[in-house]
Amino acid sequence: MIRFALALLACVLAAGAARAQTGAPTQCGPTTVNSGAASAVVFPVSGGHGPGYPTIYLSISNASSTATLWVNPFGGNAAANTSGSFPILPGASPLTWSAPGYPPPSKLTVISSADGTPMTCAYQ
Repeated sequence: MIRFALALLACVLAAGAARAQTGAPTQCGPTTVNSGAASAVVFPVSGGHGPGYPTIYLSISNASSTATLWVNPFGGNAAANTSGSFPILPGASPLTWSAPGYPPPSKLTVISSADGTPMTCAYQ
């Protein structure tokens, strides 16, 4: 009985430690996107601290009320209305990759329909 209680206690403590290790999301960038040329998404955001690329999830949101973002997760340059670039419309849900079913890409680019479009980006 004592062994069972100790084993149960060890499992509970291990589960709590595993949850604590997941940590808070890390911000990636850029925080604003322009329309002239595709920008690489950087991990972490300039001046930030965190892992060099996402392994658990990546979420990119369009914080603009008028402009559209396009994201290319396949290593090419993002471009408006082209194959391989996914649009994120104003007010739309974030574009999210989550392992293991949809592992986050380690390299991707973004472009916008208007200069200075705000983008939010978080990963783990």
